[in-house]
Amino acid sequence: MNSVERVHTALKLVTLTALLLGPLAVLQGADAPKQKPNIVVMLIDDLGYGDVGAFGCPDIPTPHIDTLARDGVRCLNGYTLCPVCSPSRAGLTTGLYPQRFRVNGNLNRGEPIPADHATLAECLRDAGYVTGMVGRWDLGDAKQGPLDRGFREVAKRPPGKPRVAGSPTYLGQDGTYWTEIQGGELADFIERHQQERFFLYFAPLAVHSPVEDVPAKYLERVPAAVEKPRRFLAGTLIALDDAIGKCLAQLRKSGLDNNTLIFLVGDNGGQTKDGARNLPWRGGKATNWDGAVHEPYIVRWTGMLPAGKEFTGLVSTLDIYATAAVAAGAKCSANLDGVDILPFLRGQKSGDPHEALFWRWLDFPKDPLRAVRSGPWRLLLGKTAQLYNLTNDPSETKDLATENPEKVAALKAMFNRWEQSLPSPIANAKRNAKPQSGPPSGRGWAFATKERTKP
Repeated sequence: MNSVERVHTALKLVTLTALLLGPLAVLQGADAPKQKPNIVVMLIDDLGYGDVGAFGCPDIPTPHIDTLARDGVRCLNGYTLCPVCSPSRAGLTTGLYPQRFRVNGNLNRGEPIPADHATLAECLRDAGYVTGMVGRWDLGDAKQGPLDRGFREVAKRPPGKPRVAGSPTYLGQDGTYWTEIQGGELADFIERHQQERFFLYFAPLAVHSPVEDVPAKYLERVPAAVEKPRRFLAGTLIALDDAIGKCLAQLRKSGLDNNTLIFLVGDNGGQTKDGARNLPWRGGKATNWDGAVHEPYIVRWTGMLPAGKEFTGLVSTLDIYATAAVAAGAKCSANLDGVDILPFLRGQKSGDPHEALFWRWLDFPKDPLRAVRSGPWRLLLGKTAQLYNLTNDPSETKDLATENPEKVAALKAMFNRWEQSLPSPIANAKRNAKPQSGPPSGRGWAFATKERTKP
């Protein structure tokens, strides 16, 4: 048994009890929903692969996230698009590699989302969906906020307590913990629009630094054996899991649990300085290793996807756009890098949805990330080529490039073809001298139209 198999065997033991509670078959025919699903996308900031119970975390309770995994599909080879957040968010929002509009990092941000390419929110809005966002935007430029790119309602974040310039904060000026408030906003949006078809995007700051903002009542629920700094991270994740629980509870209360397609994934690997664990993968946020982009990835659609299934094919946050659009029957751009993964998750198609996935991150010109994964192989293209077999060596400890020159050449050729399809990056492309656009400050909801939508 190789190392990845041992990890996944252990994972099965951790989650077996929960999995046995869920149905094991997909409902077909007359049992299938007759309406287009509501769609909920949860993009969690700095979420480590090894920090979720359903993906093997032994010391932080995440019961609501684990329930999603129990009732849905766990994608064990799910990827995001960059080791840092802004390009990852841009790729999910557009279904395109962000490098296609010169977004190559948080510092190398290139260009705004093209005006002639519909965002996922615009796509679903035009298909008749009510579109709402709770959390961070962090893409586009000063003229492209969420209300400008398809969202009809956006939960406003109140001004935070003063911190070091540029540092985020979870705390409002009145001391409220924003993650806690966001759980109520998710439930409020669902309750008001339960008679309509909706798309709800949840992009919390959690579990991004500064995790020390977490209130004591959440730290009290952290197991005693968990020490600082991971203890603060654990409290933050427990608060986030509670917020997700409020969302799921409202879906059940509104009778929408069986006709809502839910995605949960991280935007990049966990921050190891905060105690995050990205095991079994090496590295974490802002590194070139696989743990920077290999994320917990859950898809749940009760009755339409199998419960408790593990899927090992290559999937990406690129695929959320295409999958949601197909499920919604929306007529969106055909020019996408992502694919509809529902047939793969149902077992109607076999193999990998992607022959290969690619990364290019240019925030640090002296140490850029250029990488490709195909099957079990991951090739890093730096000053020298490094080749790893992630099935046998998830921690990327044994460089196999010298032993496999043909594999190196084949993967390098794949990467070069992809890179040649991209526009050239802009040197030192710091977009947005001004703060990025968002909803007005103050608590409550901001609306793209003057009239508040009636419940």
